Amino acid sequence: RQYLEHIWKNRPVEFFIDMMKRTMLLSELEAGELYLVPSLLKRADNTLLSELRDSRFERSCQLDFSKSFLPIGVFQRLVCMCAEYGYRHQATNAGSDFRRNLAYVNLEPDITICLFEEEDPGLITLSMQQTGILGKVINIILLIMNKINADVMSRGLNFEAFVYEPVTKERIALAEARSMSFLSSSLTSATGFGEDNNEPRNMTLDLDSFLDSL
Repeated sequence: RQYLEHIWKNRPVEFFIDMMKRTMLLSELEAGELYLVPSLLKRADNTLLSELRDSRFERSCQLDFSKSFLPIGVFQRLVCMCAEYGYRHQATNAGSDFRRNLAYVNLEPDITICLFEEEDPGLITLSMQQTGILGKVINIILLIMNKINADVMSRGLNFEAFVYEPVTKERIALAEARSMSFLSSSLTSATGFGEDNNEPRNMTLDLDSFLDSL
């Protein structure tokens, strides 16, 4: 906050913070003091990417934009919304790490995820340590992506969602994997992206109400 007050001196800081929250460009990490603006961060270097490959985080889900394109700012807004979700669910910042194209986010006190963006060919990869809650986390990610699409992208996002089978590591289309046991019953049909013409009810909520509904 001190930095924001420095660069926006003599200007309505609270107004700018609220505007950036509503456009999903900023999220709160500590009440009124610490904020996250992913688009201002540096990209992850090769050392960090190597650490990800060698870590216990395993690829669990992938959003594939290769048949269309991944617009600038979508990944950063996804990270913002995940961080805001974590803040509202009392997750601490311990162990979290944020870069422009890589983020370790604490969604809940006992749930940490890794999000990684590859601009070419256009992939967003979700990695996790716990597989038993994969269905729950995919619900959150896809609902957030639906909200970004509805509020920011004029419903123009077009991607395919895939999951990775925990044992074989096979990449499977989400539509085919819904009935598989490793996703559990917590994966709801309401998160299906582009599967029907009925917009999930909570897409029409304001951002605060939407986050509270997740």
